[in-house]
Amino acid sequence: MSGGEDDVSRSFGWLYPLIVVVVEHHKWANLTPIDFCAGLDEAALAATAPGTYGGVRDTLVHIIANEQGYLAVFEESTIEPVLFQSLAFPGFDGLREMATQTADLLITLGRNLTGDVILRGEWQGKPYAMPAAMPLIQTINHGAEHRGHIRSTLSTHGIEPPRIDAWAYDEGTRAEDRGPS
Repeated sequence: MSGGEDDVSRSFGWLYPLIVVVVEHHKWANLTPIDFCAGLDEAALAATAPGTYGGVRDTLVHIIANEQGYLAVFEESTIEPVLFQSLAFPGFDGLREMATQTADLLITLGRNLTGDVILRGEWQGKPYAMPAAMPLIQTINHGAEHRGHIRSTLSTHGIEPPRIDAWAYDEGTRAEDRGPS
């Protein structure tokens, strides 16, 4: 970030309640491909496509690892960024658990952050100050971008990926609310 204190003092307090709704979708949109990919063979998990991050499994790890890193800047964080530090695939159950933990913390932060909280710290030897909304927004943006990579890679290799758009989320969560028919 450049500039002084005024550069980071924008008001984001209004955003936090909206983040809860967006993160509920984000959580579902992360868990859906994790669950889907758990049933794929090694070739599909290692598959890549031009213009994407990397292999399907590596991209899933990358998404959740970076969420751990983004959330580590919050004092309220109870998440150890072990995946962020190692990038070692923890298995699908472990990845699902980590994705759930990061999303649940995002939801808690969205519910509890108020006003214009400024996060301060040091990154790569340089001090930073930023609105607390920034790592939350980056988490959502980063996840959406890389889930798109996973969908593109699977499609490129002839595998129909699960839908993870808002319409599918609404359909799925309303069906869950109704229970079995």
